[in-house]
Amino acid sequence: MNSVIPVTSLDQFEREILSLRASVPHPTTFRGQRIGRDRGWSLFPMITREPRRRPPSLNIDQVKEVEEKFVEEFRRRMRSNPTDLIDNWDAAITGRHHRLVTRLLDWTESPQVALYFAVQGDSNNGDSFVYGTNWERRFRGDLVAITKANAPWELAVDEKPFFFLPDFISPRVYAQRSVLSVWGNPWEPFDQVIDPNAFWEFRVPRNLRGDIRTQLDWMGINEESLYPDPDGAARYLEWKCENEKWTGRGSKKP
Repeated sequence: MNSVIPVTSLDQFEREILSLRASVPHPTTFRGQRIGRDRGWSLFPMITREPRRRPPSLNIDQVKEVEEKFVEEFRRRMRSNPTDLIDNWDAAITGRHHRLVTRLLDWTESPQVALYFAVQGDSNNGDSFVYGTNWERRFRGDLVAITKANAPWELAVDEKPFFFLPDFISPRVYAQRSVLSVWGNPWEPFDQVIDPNAFWEFRVPRNLRGDIRTQLDWMGINEESLYPDPDGAARYLEWKCENEKWTGRGSKKP
């Protein structure tokens, strides 16, 4: 793996990205995490990330059963009438953008968006991380032809990781510059099944998370822009109220 790059500000992070882009190879796809691999939180998809809900005792076939149940139930709830048809891949993609448990792992084309996801939330879990890779990306329309799988859980267990660009079936897909990765055995973390030379790691100290999140907000990258719906607006205003200390400002408008 390439050496860990420290992040001290948004400006310094962007300069590091531009410097890397001048060389070959360089990262083209990014993921932000509030908890890093150094805390035992490797790049697992959600279906195997939280053993409290999905115990490690589950074998690969049982994980597939759980994932299929999640996606099928989500798909059923998405259909406003019986003529609305959506396949299992698109149901999993849409669901993942609403925190549905699947084997898909979220990434983005935008390093700034990845940085936002790294610094959002509280800092109780220590430093944050942005991961980058230059793994090949494919299009959503090519998935079935390439993998011969009509659903994520139908992938061959030895299927190597690949990335794909989802169709704009949700406003969040477009807003987040979404990329997704998937591979055959979700018990193996992404960072252990790819070439380590195709993997970059950026570390954000916990004490700088708040400052960097504010800097990203100045650039228009925030909860409201990345989640373009009432939920995103409400969460953004909650953060804005706390960050700008609206309480106690009397009659002043925010």
